[in-house]
Amino acid sequence: MGSGCGVVFLGMDSPEIPTSEVARALYHAKSRCAFLCPADDGGYGMLGVPPRIDGKKVFQGVRWSSELTAVSQIKALTDNGIQILLGRIMYDIDVFKDLMKLAERLCDLRKNSEKVDCCGDNESDDVLNIDSRSPFTCELNLQKFRSSCSNTWNCLIKIGLIREDRPGIFVISDDNSS
Repeated sequence: MGSGCGVVFLGMDSPEIPTSEVARALYHAKSRCAFLCPADDGGYGMLGVPPRIDGKKVFQGVRWSSELTAVSQIKALTDNGIQILLGRIMYDIDVFKDLMKLAERLCDLRKNSEKVDCCGDNESDDVLNIDSRSPFTCELNLQKFRSSCSNTWNCLIKIGLIREDRPGIFVISDDNSS
């Protein structure tokens, strides 16, 4: 599998993979060491493997889509003499509840981060504004979001991920479960 510097597999359902973890995976993939970031549900969000491995062997016996995916992947790698380093725990998106947790983490991140005004714009120009009255309410600047992300906006409303709370104010809907 590959030659030179190894391969890093990124989980398409793990949107919060930090670039620092990707850099660590790339660094360790150059050696004879694998780098795996387990997911909180038993899977994994990222895997870096060294160059010149037998792809059939290192993925043989992996229990895909199970709470034992990461453990079985680690076993397959170590059975083939490949050392493993573990990175941060990742959060992947498999069900609606995972998506709602992601939205909550993004709202919390936005609320707790410092505002950096690099363009001289004011806060009302932002697409996403956090409503401090509720830890899970994100107010969307309707005009900016509709103009820059109209297809996404329409899909989010259609599937019920956001709803109109009061005229012109849309919030992440928390009444869905999965």
